[in-house]
Amino acid sequence: MAAAEAAATAVINKAVEIAGNLILETGSRLYHLQENISWIETQMRTLQSYLNDAESKRSMSHEAANLIINIRNLARDVEDILDTYLPDIESHNTKGSFQFFKHASCILRFGVKANSFALEIEKIKRRAAEIEESRRNCGITADSNANAEAATDAELWDRRKLFLRAPHASKIVGRQNILQKLKEEILSEDKGSRIISVVGPAGVGKTTVAKRVYQKTKNEFDVSATIYVSQEPRLEELLVDIAKQVELSEDKIKKDLVRNLYLLLQEKRFLIFLDDVWDFKSWDSLSSVLLTNPGNGSRIIVTSRYKDVGRYIGGESSLISLDLLGEEEGKELFFDLIMATSKEALLPELRDIGEKIMERCGGLPLAIVLVVGLLRARERSSHAWKQVLKSMSQGVEKTCLEILALSYQDLPTELKPLFLYFGMFPADHEIFVSDLLSMWIMEKLIKIDGPRMQESIVEANIDKLISRNLIQVSTTRLDGRVRSVRVHDLLHSLCIQLAKDNNFFCTLNKLKTVGTAAIVRRITCNSNEHADENFGVPKKVRSLLCLGGSHEVLLNLLKRNASDLKFLRNLIIEIEGGKAIRLPNEIAKLSGLSYLKLTAYLASGIPSGISSMKNLLTLEVISTTSHPIHIPGSILKMKQLQHLSLRNIKFDSSSSIFKSINIEGVEIALPNLKTLDFAKVYGYYITPNSFKNSSLRKLRILRLYWQTLKVLSKATQSLHNLEVLKLGPPFLGEMGSSPSMVDLSRYQYLAKLHLQWFPSSWQIQLPPNLMQITLEHTPNIGDFVKLLKRLSRLEIIKLKYCYGVGNLEFLGEHSLPQVQVLVLWDVDFDELIVDETGLPKLYKIIYKPVDNRPRIIPERFKKIMVVQMRGSASMHLVRRFNLDLEALNFI
Repeated sequence: MAAAEAAATAVINKAVEIAGNLILETGSRLYHLQENISWIETQMRTLQSYLNDAESKRSMSHEAANLIINIRNLARDVEDILDTYLPDIESHNTKGSFQFFKHASCILRFGVKANSFALEIEKIKRRAAEIEESRRNCGITADSNANAEAATDAELWDRRKLFLRAPHASKIVGRQNILQKLKEEILSEDKGSRIISVVGPAGVGKTTVAKRVYQKTKNEFDVSATIYVSQEPRLEELLVDIAKQVELSEDKIKKDLVRNLYLLLQEKRFLIFLDDVWDFKSWDSLSSVLLTNPGNGSRIIVTSRYKDVGRYIGGESSLISLDLLGEEEGKELFFDLIMATSKEALLPELRDIGEKIMERCGGLPLAIVLVVGLLRARERSSHAWKQVLKSMSQGVEKTCLEILALSYQDLPTELKPLFLYFGMFPADHEIFVSDLLSMWIMEKLIKIDGPRMQESIVEANIDKLISRNLIQVSTTRLDGRVRSVRVHDLLHSLCIQLAKDNNFFCTLNKLKTVGTAAIVRRITCNSNEHADENFGVPKKVRSLLCLGGSHEVLLNLLKRNASDLKFLRNLIIEIEGGKAIRLPNEIAKLSGLSYLKLTAYLASGIPSGISSMKNLLTLEVISTTSHPIHIPGSILKMKQLQHLSLRNIKFDSSSSIFKSINIEGVEIALPNLKTLDFAKVYGYYITPNSFKNSSLRKLRILRLYWQTLKVLSKATQSLHNLEVLKLGPPFLGEMGSSPSMVDLSRYQYLAKLHLQWFPSSWQIQLPPNLMQITLEHTPNIGDFVKLLKRLSRLEIIKLKYCYGVGNLEFLGEHSLPQVQVLVLWDVDFDELIVDETGLPKLYKIIYKPVDNRPRIIPERFKKIMVVQMRGSASMHLVRRFNLDLEALNFI
């Protein structure tokens, strides 16, 4: 059903978009076009409303199952028709009626296209009538509550406040003895190296327990790392991941990874967590690097479903077995979770039903967590809970599978394709909300109602899946918003199986299956297995996702068949580890591409033809090595671009980036740009003529030349709508040319500001309505803090690597009344001084001392402090509290 829902949603949103483009047009030639577009939207909404009832009857009715398939196929065909004719319709709209119709050739071409479109829609109408007749015959009814899950503006805000202070930490019940034993094994004074193998069935909580102890003990070691091994491990990527976490230099990673990593670990006392090891072979591949110095007290934690694997890795004495929860422990976990979202006590009848539901879970923690997610989404009534109980069987293994399936079936129709989308990513992959935002919007899987921000709607849908325990929070921002998520391996397997059943996506390997290439909408190539290139051309594909895997096969596909992939909207290629790849020139022939993300070492740079891609809205180019990627300067003239992110790049026309005094001005002529990220774009400053008629909302410039700073200080009218700004470090060249004042006071809508390495000699005027400020590598920070008192709306203050403070003073009656979070990360101060009434709403201080010297901090703040002890691993606090580096380091 998910594929049908996805296709129907995409068609509805495209129809709404086209209707919006045509609404101001007049004339009889457009009347029938508008009429057909309106019919498509109405008809697709009607067919979509049948899906829930049809799905509930599918297992018992062959006709209902066929109805879902027919709706899916019809919606997909309508989507293809719209994608075929939409470019011509939009082309006509941009020319204007007068300019268009004064040329006979234009009239003729439009007439032919419009006539062909009308004939195609007539065929669709006949098929829709047949579906309606079939629907009546099998008794399928419309869902009157189809839009019940749509969130209002108030609900979005309430949900954000809920997540602002939610801990997102996994609840652990009945494992205190195991936690203590595991901790003692890791911290024992035995100087010999040890392996601890945590084993047990899927969903019993191995990862949760091992991760909790790993987080609490890793600061006791010189270095630490955690990796997800999985059923299909990629040895090189795993070793690179470990190397980065233990701070092996990039040069040593590139030159001789295995030897250099071995030598580093030989000299360090380390703690390494290997999660989800499936077989002996995976361990054999890693052991030659990890088994270094047997006498330095290092520890390795392993989790596995199989006791023989744990025994093989560490011996019988290494095994710590996790069993199912007992009855009382199961009740404790169930009722703690079910009551976490409500202060109301459960009625006795509901408690009785809840105990029966818990018993059906068989003591499996994952089953309990998922069934709680099901109950949370339903009315808190005996009837609703009995329905869940009735759907559950006895037996742990069968019950877990049933709850997995039931959790999916219970989702609102609009959330089902979004959940299946997670299966396109590798198992246990950290999935960023920003990537989902771009992909879902480009595929038009998100219903955009009214003026609400697309980002808020995507985040609201993510929050719904989290509240149902179908996805897990990986990292959050300081304001509580979720930045990235992960999916439990069992739920990931469910996504893959359901996607296969629904033809929602497939792997490159499956394209050789008869008929698959002709209908597939989404392709992922994340597997390590060899992909056969002997397959048909997937002409209807909308999204291609490559996170490692068989990227050579994908690049060859693009080289051979780019011009045939006219419907492709999303293309993401991420190749870690510094491996050089060459992007084919033919990528410029992807005429319908809207979102392109390239994270790799692109040895040959970006093809110049990319600037001719008229539908490209989002472009992200990130070099994974210290070598900059060459890109054509013409991309700065792509007027349709809305989001541009360039990290470690060099424009083809530039002089050497190593000659710091030889810099060039670049003019950015992107009137529709909303986000610009210039990180490590060496040798260029932004000219005063840039940003004319700009709609820019977010701007980040790392490697800031004084010429650019002067442009920003003038705050031209086109930049007045900026909401997020990150600047630094300033690269001043001749100091005589640097500005003495930086005036940001005219940015009335700026909510977030991040400044790096700004000299104390500069006079800085801050925007008046800031809600979040980050000051990094700032000298004499005490003087700067005094400026913050004028910012009455400030909620988050982050000070990082600042020095020359003396006392850090927040003085003045009711000083900074709205501040909720204060981050002091490697800040050199003597005493934190705050009035009795100062910082009244502060509820969290994140503190990492710069040295061992004691600091004076008010008693009332000590109980809300999260302290990161000094050590070699600087990111321990971040991972421990589900905060992320970007929350601390970026805006």
